[in-house]
Amino acid sequence: MLNSVRVFFCKLAFLGSLVSFATGQVETEVDIADFEFRHREALELLSTGEAEDLDAAVKQLKRLAVEGHARSQYFLAQLYLEGYGLAQNLEQGKRWLQRAAEGGNPIAALQWAEFLFGEIDEEEGASYGQIVDLLQSVVSPEAQSQVSPEDFGLFRRSKSRASYLLGVLYLNGWGVAEDKNRSLELMLDASRTGDKDATMTLAIAYAKGEDVEKDVTRSKEFFELYDLQSIDEVNRSMESYFAGSEDAGDRQNLLETSRQFSDVVSEMVTATQLAFALEVLDEQSEDYDPEFAATLLSMAAENGNEEARLRLGVLYHRGIGVERDLGIAASHFERGAEEDWVLSLYNLAAMIGAGEAKAPEGASVSTLLQRAADQGLYVAELALDESPKLAPLSPEEARDLCLEAAERSDGRALYSLGLRKSVGWLVEVETDLSKVLELYVKSSNQGFKRAQHLVGIMRMSGEGVPFDPVGGFELVRNAAYQGLPEAVFTLGQCYLSGMGVEANVHKAYEHFERAAALGYQNAYNRLAAFHFTGILVPKNEYKAAELYLKAAGADDPEAAQNLGNCYLQGVGVSMSTKEGIRWIAKAAELGNLAACYQLADIYRANLLVDSDEVEVAFWMEKAAELGDKTAMRETAFNYYLGRGHPKNKGKAAHWLDLYMSHPAPVAGGSLYYPGEYEPIEVVESFDPGDYAAMLLQADLYSELNWTGTDRKEARRILERLIAKDSMAAKLRFCRLCLEEESKGRDAKKALSYLRKIYEQNRDSAYEGLRTYAAQSARLLSQYYGKGYGLSVSESQSEKWLENSALLGDLDSQRELGKLLSEKGSARGAGIAWFLKAARAGDTFSRLTIARLNLDSPIAAIEKDVIVEWLKRLVDDGSGEARLLLRKYGVRYKEQDRRAVDPDPEEPEFDPWAPVGAA
Repeated sequence: MLNSVRVFFCKLAFLGSLVSFATGQVETEVDIADFEFRHREALELLSTGEAEDLDAAVKQLKRLAVEGHARSQYFLAQLYLEGYGLAQNLEQGKRWLQRAAEGGNPIAALQWAEFLFGEIDEEEGASYGQIVDLLQSVVSPEAQSQVSPEDFGLFRRSKSRASYLLGVLYLNGWGVAEDKNRSLELMLDASRTGDKDATMTLAIAYAKGEDVEKDVTRSKEFFELYDLQSIDEVNRSMESYFAGSEDAGDRQNLLETSRQFSDVVSEMVTATQLAFALEVLDEQSEDYDPEFAATLLSMAAENGNEEARLRLGVLYHRGIGVERDLGIAASHFERGAEEDWVLSLYNLAAMIGAGEAKAPEGASVSTLLQRAADQGLYVAELALDESPKLAPLSPEEARDLCLEAAERSDGRALYSLGLRKSVGWLVEVETDLSKVLELYVKSSNQGFKRAQHLVGIMRMSGEGVPFDPVGGFELVRNAAYQGLPEAVFTLGQCYLSGMGVEANVHKAYEHFERAAALGYQNAYNRLAAFHFTGILVPKNEYKAAELYLKAAGADDPEAAQNLGNCYLQGVGVSMSTKEGIRWIAKAAELGNLAACYQLADIYRANLLVDSDEVEVAFWMEKAAELGDKTAMRETAFNYYLGRGHPKNKGKAAHWLDLYMSHPAPVAGGSLYYPGEYEPIEVVESFDPGDYAAMLLQADLYSELNWTGTDRKEARRILERLIAKDSMAAKLRFCRLCLEEESKGRDAKKALSYLRKIYEQNRDSAYEGLRTYAAQSARLLSQYYGKGYGLSVSESQSEKWLENSALLGDLDSQRELGKLLSEKGSARGAGIAWFLKAARAGDTFSRLTIARLNLDSPIAAIEKDVIVEWLKRLVDDGSGEARLLLRKYGVRYKEQDRRAVDPDPEEPEFDPWAPVGAA
């Protein structure tokens, strides 16, 4: 939601903060002050994003650049390079960058050196010697003197980068005499001061023992440091992105994003280690170094990379790069098998079959192979069918065996190849779905059961292939006859629903029973339904609950919800709300959308459990995460209004964007903005759009002091709504005008809207319309108070505030109470308004009445009523209410404090008492 102007300026301001002016080109302190003042003026103009200001800023920077102000030269270079505020011109950008660098600006010198680095092969004029001179100027002690104290931390990062690049030059002898010791010194200095590329270079060097003594411990330390430096780099970037925001939600989102990125960076580091390992494991490569590969794989495996763990297991099994150790190999495969890593399953089965490892509890060669085959691994399917002699394989060996068999039109291999191509598993990903389907169809034609089941389902749904339910049923039946459990279950579904075959409940039940016997746990959920309803079998709720438990225990989300409902109703099990909610929650966590909604309804209804807005919001967000459009809408409002979540405009905007872009139709029952009323003809005039969602969009764009503010867009949306006579949009427009103090036509238009809304709705029978009248009166009071669009008038401001209060606006009642109470002659009237607001539930007014009544008893209110108000506020967590209750002589929900004996008696010493006796 952040517009490009703000994004670019944040970036530019960050870069600009690094830049120091060139003192060598400025003659006096007066010149320095003048340059800096004019430069700051230009930056302020740039920050507005307005076209006129942008044009003025560019002109100012050009004048300063021509006069020799290096910092302005650097900024002007960035504008040319980015094409911001003027036409993009790379040559102009590079020219001004070079001038800034030649003027002694260290940041410009670094950027210019990097430009030359990239063009060294293309531009004859550039040389490594020139690059060395530029980089040396950045790391020289003199460069620091040109940086202001507040920019020193940022300058250190620039110096760090220059040290790394110089290290590269010394390492390769480019522009300087080759000096590996000097290169190492520079790399260490760069790494120590934050350059992550230097850190990665050192991590690899110490792991490989290249140009330094091999040190795995130091290598690990540098990889960990790289991880931290990468996270820190992104955090700084996000800090600059959120720099202008005062919104607590923005800060929270920054922290969450930082945590998420931390995980991403850690994965990236392990992926880098894995990639380097694969490079040096290539026997055809001149860099072949299996010992180095084993070191890298070990690091990646320790950080949870399962592919690295698998490959390390293969190395230990074969004694490549490490001493052969079957125990360590088996432990790596077993860890991968626990994570269901497909080739780890196969390799562990191979070791067990060869007597090289013991089977883990509950596992066997056949069960491990079956789990691998279920995921489409060709060699596992081959082992199950033909029982060849097994041996652990590398991923490439497993792939090659599959490809060779596919060339021979082996149905099992064709099916596996289709899976590989669909995800790019060690083969090039196939983006043309028809070519992947062609492989599945060929496999099915060869009689392979898994392909027949898949193609059969596709034919019954018409997904990717011609719709043919009868042909699809035949394929599924063929797969079921070969004993594929999921195909047997699907066959039962076909008989139950009549898909591709005449419906037959008896055969459906038989196939569900057979699927369950073959170990397909989800079949128990279908069998339970027969016992629950008494279809074909005697009705037995206890048996149904038992079967639901079996399926739910195997993570069937539908069965988990069914079991939860059994507990809620006491059907087949002892009634237990706690157990019922636990199982329905498990169903929701497993992706059952209906369970998410059921839990939200349970916590909303205040029947089975106390109503809980936090739980409602949590489960609705779960439903939104599952892709439900209605839940996305409610979650957006929950975050914006603070219903069950802390207010968070960023998350509200995120869910609202997903909702607005969702292709599903708008739900008719959710078109109103929560807490607001609009005539139904206005709401329906936006069909098929969502009137309330558009209002929320405008609200989000209107909010100040957060990263998504865009008042121009807010106005555009409001004008669209106003065009169809939306009163809510008109009121928002009037608030926006007042906040921005926009003059002329806006002020006249706003005053016209407010007076019309008040006159049309003040006597309405509908409370919602009277609320609009009250809000318009309150805004008119503010207009008169500030003199916006008319002359300042305290009497008119008070009159309109009273009109709003009379229509029930709590804010106006409270404000009017405060205003009149401060006038000695109208204190009674002020108290009356406070009382009115307090009786309507206003917290501030209740506390105010409680304080005023202590000073001077108020006849219109009983003390007991005030005490009850204060007790409710204590229940809601108010510490002030608790203190006021004490002044009323009431102690409510306070812990008793034990009196401390000032002179406790010492127990008499008994020498014959057992040791430790009190």
